[in-house]
Amino acid sequence: MHACRLNRVAALKILGSEFYHGVPLFELEVMRRIRDVSKTSSHPGRHHIMEFIDDFEIDSPSGKHVCMVFGCLGPTLQEQMAKADQKRLSCKVAKQISRQLLEAMDFLHNDCGVLHTDLNTSNILIDEPIRVSELESQAGPAAVLNERLRIRLSDFGLACWQDKHLTDRIQPLVLRAPEITVGGPWEASVDVYSVGCLVHYFVVGEPPFDEARHAPGEDGVEQRRLSLQAAYFGPVPKVVVDNATRADVFFDEKGQIHAEIQLQPRSFEKAIDIKVQENPVLKNDMVSDEIPTFCDFLHASLATDPRRRKRPRDLVNHPWLQHSHHKKPMTAKPVAAVA
Repeated sequence: MHACRLNRVAALKILGSEFYHGVPLFELEVMRRIRDVSKTSSHPGRHHIMEFIDDFEIDSPSGKHVCMVFGCLGPTLQEQMAKADQKRLSCKVAKQISRQLLEAMDFLHNDCGVLHTDLNTSNILIDEPIRVSELESQAGPAAVLNERLRIRLSDFGLACWQDKHLTDRIQPLVLRAPEITVGGPWEASVDVYSVGCLVHYFVVGEPPFDEARHAPGEDGVEQRRLSLQAAYFGPVPKVVVDNATRADVFFDEKGQIHAEIQLQPRSFEKAIDIKVQENPVLKNDMVSDEIPTFCDFLHASLATDPRRRKRPRDLVNHPWLQHSHHKKPMTAKPVAAVA
């Protein structure tokens, strides 16, 4: 048995022996790739991925278990927001976290060839746990959610390679891209879609298309959400519909959303403006002339057509994120082809 000796506190994740029975250990392979690439990389996104230190195996009566050793991090963003009784983040903090997420995505996609596929607030961990604990004890949990907040992306249990997918059942329902809902082909842009959903949640206090959750049953929720996505951001492209395994659930023989669930086109900018006007805290935080650039960022990440979504590197330099940042834009470099 390999012994992992450290002189610091670490976190341990154990994969049960059942992972050996015909299931590829994508997570272990992915974390090894990220670790190896990080050693020689200067990409800023590497600092926003959880640190993978080592791995080893242990024997038990039920078989071998894989143990992965990670650097110790603070609470999840979801836990910290709940503790602080905050449903949203200030625009300045939202921009800070969004930039870090996009840098992490650019590093994963282009330097490592890895897709995360499960972005959500429970997989975003706050870095520097000792400083977080001290700040919280001095000023309360809300004080942690400030402009200096640093995060790291965790839980690569559903991660995969760009050209080799683990499963097609990815993304939480409320953050699910249209092509995943309908069972169509997908690629790296699903992670961009999740980032767009999270940005909307950070700023507005709820995920986009949140009204869909009131529909009856999971199929009803998916139908309502897909209808809203199409109404705000355009129809699902034919190339996705023609290759979707669940096309009959949502589309007629002409590839149009079933008439009984189809919605008329809507203005996303108007919807955001209404939410701003109805929420005094949000209205005070986001000035009216910022709404167009915010909506443009969401159009670039939440496009129903995955081919129209911007890549993480382009979104990092989007005017909405640059508005309150003094960092130099990320320099362009060749982008790896997406399978």
